[in-house]
Amino acid sequence: MSNLERQTLEQRYATKVYEKANVYGEKTKEERTRYGNLAFSLPIMIHSAGLVQALHFASTRKKAEQKQFLQDLAEILEFKNTQELLDKSRTAQITEYMRLTRQTLAVLVWFKRFAQSILELEASDVTDLANEGE
Repeated sequence: MSNLERQTLEQRYATKVYEKANVYGEKTKEERTRYGNLAFSLPIMIHSAGLVQALHFASTRKKAEQKQFLQDLAEILEFKNTQELLDKSRTAQITEYMRLTRQTLAVLVWFKRFAQSILELEASDVTDLANEGE
């Protein structure tokens, strides 16, 4: 049995998110903020608008770091790329959609925690995506 098989789902999420967020740990404050921005705003959007709308809205962001964040999220959720995650969120049956929503929110908790610790971001550092300039 491999080490990953002996970990809880939360531990696997934490490990994978840590690896992704750590890549941005040494980048500039601006790059860290653009990457970590979605960790703070995406859960709120999912709760208010639903998974499919939130993901599709976030995918319209133009910054490379935001696109990378969505790619990292997709990979942690075991999709090949962001487009596959978007497609699944749009076409999933209700039970699968609910499961995907719960999984996405669980991963985003870890992204937010590591955005605060590794990327040294606070909620006041990030911008509202709806009001953000492209």
